[in-house]
Amino acid sequence: MSYTIQGRVIHVGETEEIGAKKFKKRAIVVETDGDSKWPQQVPVEFVGENVEKLDGVMRDAEVEIDFDIRGREWKGKYYVNLQGWKIRKIGVRVEDRRPAKEQAPHGYVDFGKDDGDDEIPF
Repeated sequence: MSYTIQGRVIHVGETEEIGAKKFKKRAIVVETDGDSKWPQQVPVEFVGENVEKLDGVMRDAEVEIDFDIRGREWKGKYYVNLQGWKIRKIGVRVEDRRPAKEQAPHGYVDFGKDDGDDEIPF
């Protein structure tokens, strides 16, 4: 089962390589409006080949992320993380001061590679 979250990007981490097999992971943190008066800062991890989907994602961009919930046990403790597999830019914020020719057409860019195409869509 997959889920979707929308929010403003507040952090995009660097790609980490873990272990002898150089397993890749990269985190992004989005701030959501939430259902309450307190915004939530939610980390989402992209792993393996999906780390490339965060290339070009800028701080303060409004995005929508598709993710799965992953859980595991380690030494008697339980951990959960959100594992992203698709990210889309959903709007251009006032703070996005890049020249119009560098902004996404109609404020929407899919940063994912759904069709296997390796080119960036903008």
